[in-house]
Amino acid sequence: LNGSLNIAADGAIKTISGDALRLRVNGSPLTAALTGEMIGTEVTLKNFTAEGLGGKAQGSGALSLSEGKRFTQEVSAAGLNVEELKKTFAPALPVTMTGTLQKFDGRFGGGFTPDFKSSLAGSMSLSVVDGELKEVSLIADVMEALATLPFLGGNTSTKADDSGTSSPNSTQIKSLTGNFNLASARANTKNLQLVSDLFTLDGSGSIGLD
Repeated sequence: LNGSLNIAADGAIKTISGDALRLRVNGSPLTAALTGEMIGTEVTLKNFTAEGLGGKAQGSGALSLSEGKRFTQEVSAAGLNVEELKKTFAPALPVTMTGTLQKFDGRFGGGFTPDFKSSLAGSMSLSVVDGELKEVSLIADVMEALATLPFLGGNTSTKADDSGTSSPNSTQIKSLTGNFNLASARANTKNLQLVSDLFTLDGSGSIGLD
């Protein structure tokens, strides 16, 4: 971490601010700025901004250091490289999707307890463009299912994209959008939509946070 943090106290109020902070997270360079204050056991992050990974994120939040240690957070981001985002903040996980996080907005809260994931509640929306789902060929799965229908008589086929821009075992993403609600350690959506060159897929369901 390079840069300076300014800490001041005025009676019971402690303030902290930092501008042009430079840091590296798993090798990725980021710049950040923040302002916040602390009164007793209540911490308020008035504003936080970060730039890097091709885009920008900003947010605000609050944290209570009293019993239960509850927090709330608002975050928005735009223009982030999905693959670089994963490599920076979850390097142990495989790269399953590429593209650009065109827009993300989230509001959520929870408690720093042993059951942290179950305490999370809130909502978020996202939009990913110009990417790829790796090792998932949705069109091949659909065509395979259609081939089992007796009235088609097996007259179905799939053709790999030979343009070199995508793998035949992957799914091209023109856009992926959805709104999610967080509750009971699950992210639930009713309007997930994936648009590819060959099809549009609408879906609903839930994803476990564990």
